[in-house]
Amino acid sequence: MRTESVLLDTSFIIDFLRGRPEAKSVWDAMGRDGVIFCCCAINVEEGFAGMKPGEEDDTLAFVRALRYYPISRAAARRAGTYRREYRLRGITLHTPDTLIAGVCSIHGLALVTRNLDHFPMKDFPVMGY
Repeated sequence: MRTESVLLDTSFIIDFLRGRPEAKSVWDAMGRDGVIFCCCAINVEEGFAGMKPGEEDDTLAFVRALRYYPISRAAARRAGTYRREYRLRGITLHTPDTLIAGVCSIHGLALVTRNLDHFPMKDFPVMGY
């Protein structure tokens, strides 16, 4: 499947910034294919919350280089729908993950994450690494 734009989950952003080889490999391969790397408010917030001392400048530069998608009303509505639908199936999803998923769904973005189990949705591609 050819993916033109991917939203980078916070797990990927932190792994990439900390030099994990599997994240770098995914970045390099997608970059060669011309993929556009994206983020949303949740990724920015979680990235800064998870920083270690001395990682501020690199984190800021990295997220500024990504295409930013806001959490629109439509994405928030989609996120709420995910939580309700999965809750009725006995599956608990967390608000930050459903908001990320809502952004992906509304904007036709694939998601790159280490946490595949956080994103059981089927209406957008979820790629693990």
